[in-house]
Amino acid sequence: MFRPLPTHRAQLAATLVAFFAGALLGFTFLLTDAPWPVPTVAAALVTAAFVASRTERRRLRLVGLFVVFAAYALWTYELLAFGEALYWTIRWPVWALVVAFGFAAVLTHGPSWKRVEVPFVLPMGVVIAACLWGWRTEETRIRCEDWRAVAAQSEVKISIPTIDTPCIGDEAIPIARFPRHVSESPDGASYLFTTQMRNPTVSNAMPAPGRFSGSICTSPRNGSSPPTCTGVGTSQGMAESEPLDRFFVANWGPVREGGRRGGRIYAVARSHPLRVLAERELDILSGELFHDPIGDIVGVFNDDADFVYPFRASTLEPLEPMFAPIIPGDTHFDPVRREGVCCFAVGPIKTIDGHAFAAVAFATDPFRLRPLAPSNEAPWMWFGFSWGCDWDPANRRAYAAIASLGILHEIDYDSGSVLRTFYTGMGVRSVAYDRKRHRLYLGHYLTGKVGAVDLSTGKTIAEWFAGRFVRTVVLSRDARRLIATSNAGIVEIDLPD
Repeated sequence: MFRPLPTHRAQLAATLVAFFAGALLGFTFLLTDAPWPVPTVAAALVTAAFVASRTERRRLRLVGLFVVFAAYALWTYELLAFGEALYWTIRWPVWALVVAFGFAAVLTHGPSWKRVEVPFVLPMGVVIAACLWGWRTEETRIRCEDWRAVAAQSEVKISIPTIDTPCIGDEAIPIARFPRHVSESPDGASYLFTTQMRNPTVSNAMPAPGRFSGSICTSPRNGSSPPTCTGVGTSQGMAESEPLDRFFVANWGPVREGGRRGGRIYAVARSHPLRVLAERELDILSGELFHDPIGDIVGVFNDDADFVYPFRASTLEPLEPMFAPIIPGDTHFDPVRREGVCCFAVGPIKTIDGHAFAAVAFATDPFRLRPLAPSNEAPWMWFGFSWGCDWDPANRRAYAAIASLGILHEIDYDSGSVLRTFYTGMGVRSVAYDRKRHRLYLGHYLTGKVGAVDLSTGKTIAEWFAGRFVRTVVLSRDARRLIATSNAGIVEIDLPD
């Protein structure tokens, strides 16, 4: 039914301002990669479409309705996705405002109402913006209530905490860094881990709140000595070299002289304490990496998603770059088969052979990429974003969690076809395969939950809270523990025999 806008000038202005404000809040997710003018222009265009949708000119009204409907579909998705994962960041005064706006929107959309309207996008936009602001804020601290919730679980232990002060009451303790990737030493007595810088108020020249003073750290599991750290910026991927008795670590470095950004690759001893054996400065922002011991190669993926940069593992001598339009969130490599899987999917933004995908299979002899669950077989992958996966090289199965769709695909590694699909909930960032128990462990990045999925039934059979922002879940070397990284630190979860 056609319904005109209010005719009174002040009421019309108030209605349009309310719609624009809600639309601007709903488009704040664009600020991840774009400056303020981008969401502002987007909100203005949708507001113009809102006006067009309420005119008497039929064609113009249809165009306006289409744009407004598409915008509401996007905002509804954001509301569900961010709301499910970040509801815990919103305080009660904001919820009270949302409820008030929601009631006002219902009351002012009656068929007989002809005065100022409160559009439904206003309460929706408040929730979306509050979730995103809460995400940014909570990454800079650890809530004591979360700390206690982790420690209260009988199977869970905070092995290496991010803080060294008592966490009591309802306070939140600031931190500059928390762990990202982690690996055990060969004897299982210590951890080597990378950290990410998330507190914008802390510079590299300042003492960092929390226990981690650098981007690469090592610490004994029993906490007998504090962590030893080195490196600036954020370090990400790690790859172990048993023949060379070292780990390779990729670093996403800070701004250098002249405004350039770059990274580093480190070779670090596998034993405790921390010893940097070699390093090389890079002109790229380096993320994930893999090590091929047979080819004596360390491959570093560029954060611009265009090339993988290989180095001679024994000397860190650079070799010729190879085309690779991906930025993996994780990589898993079988050094015997010389093949593996990259955890990465960004819908239509990066494609392989014209297809979106759920993950990427790769091999090193020669280097080549192949999409898994390509969009010609799984068209929903045009809307899929993923950074977490794992694989079983013996049974030729890959498992990719699609964070934006709340599903997980079991994929035939050789054909790339989807075999089964499980619902997991939004925001799974890390996946660990447990062959012994025939399980998958899923780390929900924003909520902090770690779930165990029985692959026989596809059902979640256990769940733990590991702190917020769970970046990585991996099995211990003896497969008796699950190791998770979060803003609480490095968390160990005992598994049944």
